[in-house]
Amino acid sequence: MKVIIPLLFFLLINLLSFADCHLALKKGHKKISVFLENDEITYLLNGRWSTGKIDSICDGFFIIHGVEIFLKDIQSVKIIRKSLNYREGGCMLIMGGIFFTTVELFNEVVNGEKPYISASTGILSSLFIFNGIIFELMSERKFILGEKFTLETICL
Repeated sequence: MKVIIPLLFFLLINLLSFADCHLALKKGHKKISVFLENDEITYLLNGRWSTGKIDSICDGFFIIHGVEIFLKDIQSVKIIRKSLNYREGGCMLIMGGIFFTTVELFNEVVNGEKPYISASTGILSSLFIFNGIIFELMSERKFILGEKFTLETICL
């Protein structure tokens, strides 16, 4: 019993000493994205895009590779969407459109039929490629910080 009370007290002090801080990208009062320690963040600082893992988050700044980056100096934040694999899906759709056209062209040449690419093949393959390009463009979004969007530190 004599050992358990100091041990519990020590654990309680350790738990309370670590503040749970995170960065919140907000539009008004609505949170758009949250960055925690060890999350990767891409930001625009002094006209140059930088990416890195967040080592520590403090009030008004965060630390990446031992360098303090103040929130007031950041001009823009880029969010890369990874949940639906937009980038990989877009690449697969583009490749699928090219592959579909190639297979159809090969079949038409082997069979000696003309036109070599039918209208339906052209439409389908162009839709695959167009949707792939749209997916690529949707894979990331830039937020310019100012009146509309803000990056804030929230410590609990």
